[in-house]
Amino acid sequence: MENQERIPAANASPKTFKREKARHPFDGPVDYLGRQVTVDFFDCEKLLLNDTNRIEELLIGAAKASKATVVKSLFHKFNPYGVSGVVVISESHLAIHTWPEYGFASVDIFTCGPVVDPRVCQRYLAQHLSSARSEYHEFKRGILRLEGMSHKPIAVQGIEETPVRTAPDLKGHVSKAVVKRRRSLRRGKSSARHAHP
Repeated sequence: MENQERIPAANASPKTFKREKARHPFDGPVDYLGRQVTVDFFDCEKLLLNDTNRIEELLIGAAKASKATVVKSLFHKFNPYGVSGVVVISESHLAIHTWPEYGFASVDIFTCGPVVDPRVCQRYLAQHLSSARSEYHEFKRGILRLEGMSHKPIAVQGIEETPVRTAPDLKGHVSKAVVKRRRSLRRGKSSARHAHP
C-alpha cells in the first residue's frame, strides 16, 4: 500500500501536480571544472553524414540551441567519406566524427559553467541527423576539490567571480628538477659543439 503511486482526484487542480525542475549539476557548490559528454548516434542519414557544410551547420546549431557562445569552427572532409570537426565555444567545445558508411556519428561535448545543457545538444542532433537511437555518457573533469571554485563563463556573464585558491602543488613556476635537466641538456649540446676531433 505504501509504494502505490498516488492517483490525483478528477477535480484536482493541475498546479498541484506541477513537476519540479531538475537541479543543474552546477547549481550550488562544485568541486570540478567541467563536464565532458560523449554521445553516439546510430542509424543516421548516411548522405548527410558525408556533407561537411551541413554537419558544420548542425553542430553550430546544436551549440546555439544549448545556449553556448560560438567562437570559431573548423571542419574537414576525408576521402572517400567521413567528416570531422570542432566548434569552439566560450564554454569549451563540441567535436564530431562521422562514419557515413555505418550511419554513425560520435560527438564530444565539453562544457564548463551552468548555462550550456549537453542534453539539448543531444536532442537537437538526434533530430537533425535522423538518428534512430543515441547513447549519452557524462563525466566530471578537473576534479580539484577547492573551496570557492568558479567558472570563467560565469564571470563573462556578469556574475562576480570568486577568488580561487591555488592548489597546494601549483606554485606558478617550473620545478627545479625540470630546470636542472634543461641546463644539463644545454651543457651537453655546447660541449658537443666544442669537442675536438
